[in-house]
Amino acid sequence: MNNISLLPPEIKLYKQSRQKMMNYSFAFIIGLMVLLIIYFVLIFANVQANSELNKLKKDRATLDSEIQVLGKYEDLQQQVIFVNQTFEKIMNNVPDWDDLLVNIGLNIPDGVWLTDMTATQSKSKTKNEDEGEGEGKSTTGGDLLVRGLAINNSLIASWLDEIQKISHVQNANISFASKRVVDNQNVIQFEIKASITPGEYEIPFSKGVSQ
Repeated sequence: MNNISLLPPEIKLYKQSRQKMMNYSFAFIIGLMVLLIIYFVLIFANVQANSELNKLKKDRATLDSEIQVLGKYEDLQQQVIFVNQTFEKIMNNVPDWDDLLVNIGLNIPDGVWLTDMTATQSKSKTKNEDEGEGEGKSTTGGDLLVRGLAINNSLIASWLDEIQKISHVQNANISFASKRVVDNQNVIQFEIKASITPGEYEIPFSKGVSQ
C-alpha cells in the first residue's frame, strides 16, 4: 500500500525546514566545541611556554651572576700569575745567600777563623755576547770572597774541599795565602774566592694556578 500524507504542504515544508535547522545547529555546536578545545589547548600551551621562558630567564640570571663571580676570580688569578712571574724573574737570578752562608759556617774546621766575608751580585755574559756575535743571554749569580786565618795550609785545603761540595758553589779556589804572626803565633792568612750560581726558590702562589 502507498502511504498517503494528508498534511498540508505548508506543514511538510515547515517540518523539513525545521529538520535542516536542527542539523545546522548540531553541526554548529560540534564546530564550536572543536574551536573551544583548540582554544583551551592553545592557552595551556601558552602557559607552559611562559613558564619555560620564566625558568630560562631565572637560569640566565643565575648564570650571569656566576659568570660575574668567576670573572672576579679570573682577575685575581691573573694578578697571582703576574706576581709569580715577577717573583720568578727576580729570584731565579739571585743566589740563596742564607743557605750558602749557613753551609759555609757549618763546615769551618777547628783551627780556622774567619776575618771577613763579602758576597756580591754579579752578571755574567754568554759566549755569543762576549764575542760580539749577538746579544746572547745574561745570567745573574754572585761572587763570594772569604778572608781568614788558619793554623796551617792543610786546614785551608780541607775547608776548601768542603766549600766546593756546597750546592751552587763553582770555581772555588784559594786566591791568596801568606804566613804572618798574630799574637806571637804563626798563622796563614788566606783568601778564598768562589762563583755562586742562582738559587732555587719556591714560587709563593704556584699551587692551583695555571700560567
